[in-house]
Amino acid sequence: KDTTLMRHGWGSVSKLIYSRFLMGFLFVMLAAAPQEVHAAKHSKSKPFEIMANDLMEGLAKSASFKDRVVAKWKGNYRIAVWPFDRGIPIPVPKQLSQSWNEQLLDALIKHNKNKYRFVSRTDLGTLISEVEGMDLSGQIKNPVAAVAGNAKVDVLIIGKILNEDGGVKLSYRAVDMGGGILATTGKHLIPINLANIGASSESMTLDMAIDKAAQDIVAMVPGLRRIRTQGLRFADTGIQTSFGRYVSERFTDALQNAGSESLSGDGIQVLEAKINAEDIRRTRGLIIKSKDVDAMLAGNDDGEYLLKGTYWNLGRYIQIRFVVRNNKGGGRTFNTRVHKASIPPGLDLVPPNKIAGGGGNHGYGPIGLELTSNKGFNPVFKVGEEMVLLLNASSDVFLTCFYHQADGVTIKAFPNKFAPDSRIKGKVQFQIPTEGSPFQFFMSLPTGAEKLRCFGSDKDPAPYLPYHLHGGLWQLT
Repeated sequence: KDTTLMRHGWGSVSKLIYSRFLMGFLFVMLAAAPQEVHAAKHSKSKPFEIMANDLMEGLAKSASFKDRVVAKWKGNYRIAVWPFDRGIPIPVPKQLSQSWNEQLLDALIKHNKNKYRFVSRTDLGTLISEVEGMDLSGQIKNPVAAVAGNAKVDVLIIGKILNEDGGVKLSYRAVDMGGGILATTGKHLIPINLANIGASSESMTLDMAIDKAAQDIVAMVPGLRRIRTQGLRFADTGIQTSFGRYVSERFTDALQNAGSESLSGDGIQVLEAKINAEDIRRTRGLIIKSKDVDAMLAGNDDGEYLLKGTYWNLGRYIQIRFVVRNNKGGGRTFNTRVHKASIPPGLDLVPPNKIAGGGGNHGYGPIGLELTSNKGFNPVFKVGEEMVLLLNASSDVFLTCFYHQADGVTIKAFPNKFAPDSRIKGKVQFQIPTEGSPFQFFMSLPTGAEKLRCFGSDKDPAPYLPYHLHGGLWQLT
């Protein structure tokens, strides 16, 4: 299981952290004959029939003799289709993505020959409510680790959505509770007009959208007094572009203006989301999960909220989603759609190619490994600020972390000569630098995208690594 962190900046330095081991065209016809309607329906369902067949064939090929004996002894394998809204943000409504999973499940049941049992959406929802590894927004970055060890599921089918001209590319893979990939499908184009996806029926100029979102938040979030912001990220990578930074700053200004007009007293205070050094020291060795870190970032007092945003490039439009949550997970989500022509020139909407694919989830596994920082998930660091990495493993693991800097140099961040023991305790917070380390991570020039990737394993990988990877905190490349 591995976890990736990236850093990037435009006059500032941003960090992107990932965790792991971790839409149809509208056809209008005046009078459609019955066979034409049937053909349209069949065309819509065909990709799901193909994907279901791919998954079933893959599962059959991956089943060993031992698997078949065990399945006969304890009953058929239990398969669940993981809901899209529990993973990374997606550019389509929950109901639409849910309908795709239901179409796939219908096709899987049709192909099933009493070999497998399928977990219903209701039963899966009950299971999800009981798992760990969930953030304040209810997202789970490593579903396998979340349900591993639970007797209700043997195989998870997990979907992936990618933006594509004319719609989205949809694919699925079947993963066992050991993190092994049992079957995969190809990427299928699901025709949909992404530009029509949004909370409002019409798109707006950027200034109008920002002002309306700010006014809506002030009106709909009760008792809002203080906002701690984490910025606006490009959904495909989590990178904060110059556009994301511009909108984030413009939005917080609009929030303060809206607050001063509607609230008595000092209005709304806007702060950068950050855990102070004393609280960092206090949480070392405690049972702290990602949602607990988010709760600390949101603040402890009534009226304090954490703000984070995501945007998608949808052709002529940009879809923006802001989420505000307090330390108990309460809050609101706001969606808006912006005319691309209204965006000031010179702002980058998409990260440079060399870093566009640098992040993402690198797979799933039975070991839960959460990686965040003193500024949370996908944080932004300015030059001169200190970074503290916060990790939490679901069990005792051997941890290895590599850090690739903007200048091209890669170092082994952990274990290192100051902390040579790579075994860390599970279910409690582990910090890098470790307690008593003579070094600290201070952000320095050059700015740009950087990555930190951590691997957790149940066996010590050191004997299998090349000699030059045995040490730490020196240049590797």
